[in-house]
Amino acid sequence: MKKTFPISAVMSVVTRRLLSATLETDYEILAFLLRMPSISQPDSHSYEIAQRELYHQHPQLADGKTQFAMGELILFLETPSGNASPKELILGWLSRESTRLGTTTFEIEGGVKS
Repeated sequence: MKKTFPISAVMSVVTRRLLSATLETDYEILAFLLRMPSISQPDSHSYEIAQRELYHQHPQLADGKTQFAMGELILFLETPSGNASPKELILGWLSRESTRLGTTTFEIEGGVKS
């Protein structure tokens, strides 16, 4: 089964930072990937499994340019201006990455492959 998720939710799982408007979408993608009815308190292992699956399904998320961009975002969020206006910084970053990747959504296959 496939489902489409916004880039913000996919990048939230990959970076382990809240980039979506709410945690609900992030938890929904985790539950979908892990074949669970729902998740309310995911642990780091859940994120690791989901991240590996996202990299497998969408290798462009693991390429050097995307990894560099994620590192940039994490560093920017730790600066005084990033702390002062994280929402604007995140929205600008997501917009830039959407343009670079050519998509605002990702189609995800549910369930981790064994």
